[in-house]
Amino acid sequence: MTTDSPMSCAQVDELLPEYSTGELDPSASRAIEEHTRTCEACAREIAGWTRAGGLVRRAATEEEPVRIASPMRRSAFPPFARPLALAASLALAFGLGIFAGRSGSTPAPQLAAETRESIASRYREVAAASPGSSSLGLALMSIARRN
Repeated sequence: MTTDSPMSCAQVDELLPEYSTGELDPSASRAIEEHTRTCEACAREIAGWTRAGGLVRRAATEEEPVRIASPMRRSAFPPFARPLALAASLALAFGLGIFAGRSGSTPAPQLAAETRESIASRYREVAAASPGSSSLGLALMSIARRN
């Protein structure tokens, strides 16, 4: 945009993003600077945009500190949550199995054995990934093996 006439506040507001990043042509930049000499509101607005742009550029070039990076890379859940979630899943599966058994439909013995084995296999995977297994999970495992 090239302009030699005085700018209005609305025009300055429209061009602020380009001006604050230095993408505006020199003529329009001069017109904005001329306008802000007499308009305190636009001068404050430009100062805010310029300050924010500088912060963003600086943040983009800085490396994240190790003390901040390490917790961000960790799991959002506490260490005991995975075994606890598995135990809750097993309890739910066990409860659904009991409910299904009471509804009159009895699953085939082979299907029941496969289901128990898949639950046990999944528990072993999670337990191997999370040392310090949950005692609730172990109790549910022993119940699942008995049935």
